[in-house]
Amino acid sequence: PDFKVEPNVGSFFKNLILDETTFNKLKKKNVDLPHFKNPKDLTYKVPVAFLIENAGWKGKKQGNVRVSEKHALVLIADKGSNSEQLIKLSSVIAKDIYEKTQVELEVEPKIF
Repeated sequence: PDFKVEPNVGSFFKNLILDETTFNKLKKKNVDLPHFKNPKDLTYKVPVAFLIENAGWKGKKQGNVRVSEKHALVLIADKGSNSEQLIKLSSVIAKDIYEKTQVELEVEPKIF
């Protein structure tokens, strides 16, 4: 989304880089899991947007912060939002994804 229209910092969570064991566990729970295999080190890159969207977060709002309807990796700060609301929503999403997948999400932008 255009940050001038919908204030955001782009992708809020980093895509996952998983070892083969962790990837296979996640794949059992998500048969259609998109991924990219790195043949050099046998790791798998998994798009976190897929996990967030499948968990039902795309378009959801909490306070004045919401997950973009266009891309599940983008958190949008609506009018009246603050950093506390942004951090809270990102934490709730990360906790939910962990409970469903046992993988930890990593925040991409630096938060001061």
